[in-house]
Amino acid sequence: MSVGIERRKSPRKNVLLTGKVIHGEGAYVLDCTIRDVSTTGARITLAKVGQIPQRVFLLDLANRVVYETEVMSERAGGVGLKFVKAREHDGSGEETRPSPANVRI
Repeated sequence: MSVGIERRKSPRKNVLLTGKVIHGEGAYVLDCTIRDVSTTGARITLAKVGQIPQRVFLLDLANRVVYETEVMSERAGGVGLKFVKAREHDGSGEETRPSPANVRI
């Protein structure tokens, strides 16, 4: 069995976190599970099968962080998201860049 070459810029950590995928200016909110995360992105599975647009927000409920993301891949094993921007979900509205401090894995 051959092992694939890891092309990600930062290592992933397996997690099992509850999240929400939000799009359509908040009109659509989908339940999801965050399966793995890094400082640059995440892999999620959706509670209901369906397609999502190219740009969505990922709300990490456990860490209270909202990520603006870009869909990089959609496979049977989940949806790969790249973090574009992050904001702590504390009501302050202050925008931060994704970093290990924001990801809190």
